[in-house]
Amino acid sequence: MVYQSISVHGHTCLLIYIPSIIDSKTLHESIALPLKKEAEGKLEWPNFLERLDQGIVFPLQYLKAYDLQKIVDMIVAGKVVLCIEDLPYVYYFEITQYQKRSVTESQNELVVIGPQEAFIEDIETNLSLIRHKIKHPDLKTIHYSIGKYTKTDVYVVYIEGLYKKEVLEEIKQKLNEIDIDGILGISYLSEHLRKGNFTPFPIFQYTERPDSVAASLMEGRAGILQDGTPTAMR
Repeated sequence: MVYQSISVHGHTCLLIYIPSIIDSKTLHESIALPLKKEAEGKLEWPNFLERLDQGIVFPLQYLKAYDLQKIVDMIVAGKVVLCIEDLPYVYYFEITQYQKRSVTESQNELVVIGPQEAFIEDIETNLSLIRHKIKHPDLKTIHYSIGKYTKTDVYVVYIEGLYKKEVLEEIKQKLNEIDIDGILGISYLSEHLRKGNFTPFPIFQYTERPDSVAASLMEGRAGILQDGTPTAMR
């Protein structure tokens, strides 16, 4: 954890972040440098706070947070937090940058004619691959953070108007009931989703292909994507 203190007009502004999971170049150029310029400027403290609330101090988007636990969770998730002396809230910036591999060809589900791209371990990339296939506002996602320690991002994706409501409700209920220290692979989720289901037939399939998930969604099924794994369930 890094605590970077910058004095602006006699008041302490503290940047808090974990350097290994943030974009250090953006931090320096778009957050730290503007703060230092404010410190060297002739405008007074009240004017600085007013401009902060107007969203014009930094060249990137930033938001406020009041809840201490939420602030801690944001820092360990890769956000940069700006604490300002005497203010009952903080500002935070979305400049997370995890190391990830590029999108590659599918290794296990080969096709001769058709898309070759496969999911990777980054959830945002995987969601974008699906949205590239289905460019419609009825494509919906539901977000879950699962695991006491891992706080793993899990998304349920479906198309409004096509899915079976009873199936989606069952998925949502089972995901909400998961109480576990952490999930490191899609198999952790599958074990919980199987609970209470005694049918001899499989209730879901694994796939590493975005086009397979997209096809399933258009058939009225739901998909489940987990951060940190290149495999989805449908």
